[in-house]
Amino acid sequence: MSSKKNQPPTSSPPASPEGEAGQERPDAETSAKATDTPSTEPLPETSTEGMLAEANVLRERLLRLQADFDNYRKRQAREFLESRSTVHKEIVEELLIPLDHLDHALASMGQSLGEDDSNVHGIKIIQTELRNVLERFGLQRMETLGKAFDPMQHEALGTLPATRDAPEGHIGAEVRAGYALYGKTLRAAQVMVAHGE
Repeated sequence: MSSKKNQPPTSSPPASPEGEAGQERPDAETSAKATDTPSTEPLPETSTEGMLAEANVLRERLLRLQADFDNYRKRQAREFLESRSTVHKEIVEELLIPLDHLDHALASMGQSLGEDDSNVHGIKIIQTELRNVLERFGLQRMETLGKAFDPMQHEALGTLPATRDAPEGHIGAEVRAGYALYGKTLRAAQVMVAHGE
């Protein structure tokens, strides 16, 4: 029998800590150092800069909304005034007719009965109250006597000789009162214009 059969089988040597390709495996310390190394990639925008940019955007939106609201408020106020003026104009124009009748009645009764008559006094009270109501709606009576003739406010019905109080081109007499509503001519005054020396 051969002597080789009695020899125990040889065991293979233990595996080397090196990799099969002969490279070393990184230990724990090396891995920790690699993790702690700061990245060279560019950092994203900081939170402070982002918040500032967002705040600027919101501020611009707020300013636009505020401007739109201001324009809306002004437009509503203008439309309200125009609507109110239209309504007032229609009411006042209708009430000018009885006011003219009271003026004519007072002029006629004052000449025949005198200014101290009780009837004349009563009509004056009614005239004053009606005029006060109309003034609260923006009505204003035009002052004409002695004023320079203005075709935008006056309607000339004829001429009168010029005087010291009403020189040429000025109003010498008023036939029918003129009125303005909120500063605009509502009804031109019918007048007599002074002419000549």
